[in-house]
Amino acid sequence: MKLPPLPASLLARQTPALRALLAKALVIVARGLRLPSLANMNPGPQIRAKAAQSKVLKPLLATLPRPPLPLDVEIVRMAPRLVDPSNLAITGKRPIDLIARWLGVDDRTEDRVRYTVRQEHGDVCVRIRIGPMLPKETDTPR
Repeated sequence: MKLPPLPASLLARQTPALRALLAKALVIVARGLRLPSLANMNPGPQIRAKAAQSKVLKPLLATLPRPPLPLDVEIVRMAPRLVDPSNLAITGKRPIDLIARWLGVDDRTEDRVRYTVRQEHGDVCVRIRIGPMLPKETDTPR
């Protein structure tokens, strides 16, 4: 699966090396999968929502080859209504746990995998991008 095309202004600023790295990213789009705001749910609906996420993502991840570390993992929650930004991290908890287990790492302590959770307006789905870890402006050289 491919990411949507990038605007020409962004493509012009990319180096050939960065374009090659972006081409190696794995993108998963799970249409209809919901990432509800679990912070405001009762335990019963929370358990059902997490089970639904596991039911879709676990077998899907099992069919994919594991990319080598270090990795950036971006989880994008797509929905008509956005959740409160303070609840956003908790919505991505189950997918992060499943991806970490698939990669064979501990998501609490492993610094070779960086997770981000975002949200966008759109049809209900979850988009996960797993690719090589790219340096960020705040990273310091080792």
